Amino acid sequence: MGARFGGTLLPNLLGGKTYFFANYEGYRFPNYSTYTRLAPSALMRAGVIQLPNAAGQYVAYNLNPAPVTVGGVTYAPATCQGGPCDPRGVGLNPIVNQIWSKYMPLPNDPTAGDRVNTQGYLSTLSTPEKANSLVTRIDHDFGAKWRFMRWVIEL
Repeated sequence: MGARFGGTLLPNLLGGKTYFFANYEGYRFPNYSTYTRLAPSALMRAGVIQLPNAAGQYVAYNLNPAPVTVGGVTYAPATCQGGPCDPRGVGLNPIVNQIWSKYMPLPNDPTAGDRVNTQGYLSTLSTPEKANSLVTRIDHDFGAKWRFMRWVIEL
């Protein structure tokens, strides 16, 4: 989109003639791109990780000191040889939990990541581009041999 306009200025108080010209050009490109990132699964957000056993079957381990219910299934705290799997007994770090809950969306692409603990988040991201250009010019002819010209360019 754009416009241009020019002509002479009246009345002319300086003697001679004064001309002006202005040109505006604006470009708009409403682009979108695909945004794909890994996000922790609902179980991992709750502090439950899934690891394959010797037979290759995934087993859920609740690293929290208390039972956790996700999707209607309750996971008891995991125990390892010699006691709980989380020797500190704090479970999922509360700061990590807050970051995941507040700033990371739930995954919506189960075909990405390891498909168990992490999955994909797929979305579109608006990446609009725009460019504006304004050029103005003023000319004044004082006589046959004396002229004044002034350019102003805005980007």
